[in-house]
Parts: sequence; structure tokens; C-alpha cells
Amino acid sequence: MVALRLTYVAVFVVAIALLLVAVETGGAPGADAPTAVLAASAASACWRLGLVVFATHLAVLAVAFVGAPALPTWLGGLLGLGATAYAVDGVLRTALGADAAVMTGLVPVVSVCAAAGELVLAVWLLARGGRR
Repeated sequence: MVALRLTYVAVFVVAIALLLVAVETGGAPGADAPTAVLAASAASACWRLGLVVFATHLAVLAVAFVGAPALPTWLGGLLGLGATAYAVDGVLRTALGADAAVMTGLVPVVSVCAAAGELVLAVWLLARGGRR
């Protein structure tokens, strides 16, 4: 579980670094536009990979919630829904491209599904967390 967390954090850090490279190379006088576009494209691909790794992390967490008698099964189901949403988003964006028409309609669905699991988990952890 910790390894997955560290992995998606590392992937997202690389994606942000690539985005900074794109901004630096594209925004300077005498900018190197091809390098900026390449860095921005690499940042986008890296971010999509991070979403899939994060989805895997949520799926493992969902299985832990469903399998543990002291944890609410319904919350595991919501986390599983969020994991599925992130995975579908990352895979479809890679396969179809971010500008595909299907992605326009999918973004609100993914957002609602992902937010449901994550926000409810945050509220549950604050309210009930480690107490029995």
C-alpha cells in the first residue's frame, strides 16, 4: 500500500516537473516551441500514468475495506467506484486522446464517481477513523 502511494506521488512529481520544463522552454524569449510541446505532451502522458497508479491504490484500499470486518463495506464499494473511474479516465485518455468527444461527456461522470469515494472516505476518517 505504501509502495503504491510513493509510486503515484513520484509519477505526479515527474509530471509536474515536465510541465515546468514546458512552461520554462515555451515562455522564454527565443522560446524553443518544439521542446515545450514535447515536454507538455510528456507531462500529460505521465499524469495519465499517475491516474492509473492512483486507481490501483484506490482499488487495493477498496479491497481492504470490503475484506475487513471492522470497516464499512459500503465505503469499500465507493472506493472501488472511484478506482474504476480513475482507471477508465486514464486508459481512455491514453487510447482516445484528451480531446475525444467521449471524454467531454465522461469527465463529469468520472469526477462525481471519484469524488464520492474520496470525500466520503475523508469524512469517515475524520468522524470515525480509528475508533471502534
